[in-house]
Amino acid sequence: RDFKYMFAIMVKIIGNREVIQIDRKQCTDCRDVLSGTTRSAIYTKKAYHPKTVNMFMTLLSSLFKWGVRCGYLTHNPAEGLLLTLATHVDEERKAFSCEDLKLITHHLHGEEPHRRWIPIIAMYTGMRLEEVCSLRPDSFIVSDTVKCIHLVEHAESSLKTKSSSRLIPLHDDLLAMGLWEYVLGKSLFPKDNLWGFR
Repeated sequence: RDFKYMFAIMVKIIGNREVIQIDRKQCTDCRDVLSGTTRSAIYTKKAYHPKTVNMFMTLLSSLFKWGVRCGYLTHNPAEGLLLTLATHVDEERKAFSCEDLKLITHHLHGEEPHRRWIPIIAMYTGMRLEEVCSLRPDSFIVSDTVKCIHLVEHAESSLKTKSSSRLIPLHDDLLAMGLWEYVLGKSLFPKDNLWGFR
């Protein structure tokens, strides 16, 4: 979301005043207007989702925190104003049971390579689907005698964050299932997508 747009909305609600004049109550009122718990004659648009309201408050708090750090302010009036996010039962992700996983892996045998390996690799490594789908033969390396997946950004892969670049040791089960041999069979074209995706 555009920070300038978010600041413009908060300035409209709080008023265009010196930062040093903004107090705790004005920050709280701004949060309540954004969340729809308080009506405002100045800002009449629909309420934002609590997660978005927290983005506004985090941005506002960061501004004041910078002001305190630089000596312009003595305290941060927007600190600790994040909304508590209620988790509804229907929004919770149910984890697979061991029996579920056994059933899934049982039905993967005999499938086309990408249909078999992609979910299994994701299950054993915790990699994101996009990361597994963008693997290449040269993503698999040996580091200190340990066979690993070296996840780095390349032309066909865009990692979510810089910290997403990592070295992932291959589980013994993956090796026993023949993943390394499958990769070696594709090593003639090391920079091609491992699954033939384009």
